[in-house]
Amino acid sequence: EAQKAEDSAQEALNTAIDALTEATQNLEEAEKTKEDLDTQINENCDEATKEALKNYDTAKQTLDTAQTEVQEATNTKLEAMTKAEESLKENQAKLDEINALITQKEGEEEASKLKREHSAGPNFEDAINLAKQFLGKGMSAVQSALEGVFHSGVWCADFVRSIMETAIGKENLPDWYNNCENKSYCPSIRDAAKSANAIINPKDAKPGDIILFDWNHGGNGDDHIGIVTKVENGKIYTIEGNTNNSVVAEHEYDINSSAVSFCCDMSNDTKVS
Repeated sequence: EAQKAEDSAQEALNTAIDALTEATQNLEEAEKTKEDLDTQINENCDEATKEALKNYDTAKQTLDTAQTEVQEATNTKLEAMTKAEESLKENQAKLDEINALITQKEGEEEASKLKREHSAGPNFEDAINLAKQFLGKGMSAVQSALEGVFHSGVWCADFVRSIMETAIGKENLPDWYNNCENKSYCPSIRDAAKSANAIINPKDAKPGDIILFDWNHGGNGDDHIGIVTKVENGKIYTIEGNTNNSVVAEHEYDINSSAVSFCCDMSNDTKVS
């Protein structure tokens, strides 16, 4: 809009300049005629002389009008240029603000990544070690040794919950997990993690993070759940309950497997009060 205003002002200025040029030429012609008639004014002020003087006055008025229009057009153009400059500064300020936010976000993401990479997290190793004690065992054996209710036929999430709360302690788990509406139900865990921005790419997972699976490839990640034990060489390794004929077992998946939906950050940065 500022550019359109400037272009319009420039067009008006050009028109005014053309008018000024024409008026100047008319004035010059009238002045030349006036010079020829100067000697006759005092001797014989006939009709021709009067007409010439009238034309001179008209040309002078036209010139004055043209000069005024040129000045107005110039002022309009200067005003349009000023508005355009102000608009440019405003847009640049907005762009700088957006770039600053992008830089801040990138910095926060990098800091979070470094924090995860360098956090010791011994409790999660304890959780993994506890889970491995039940390799090859079914729900009854796991339930008798751990706390909590297990749901027959769908106890993969119960296994994760019991391992985490027993080995780590509920007070050391993140708020988003503790506040989950139903920790025995994969969709509830998925929704709680999403609402807390705790979803992470499988390639960034650390030992002790939760992994969700999407067997039906529906993109929901709510079919099965396990615990990440490590990520290396393009593969993600897990330990899961209610798998391999309803027992605890270890698995490995390609990091880009369509069955692997996403992982949930279980780092203990956020404690429950």
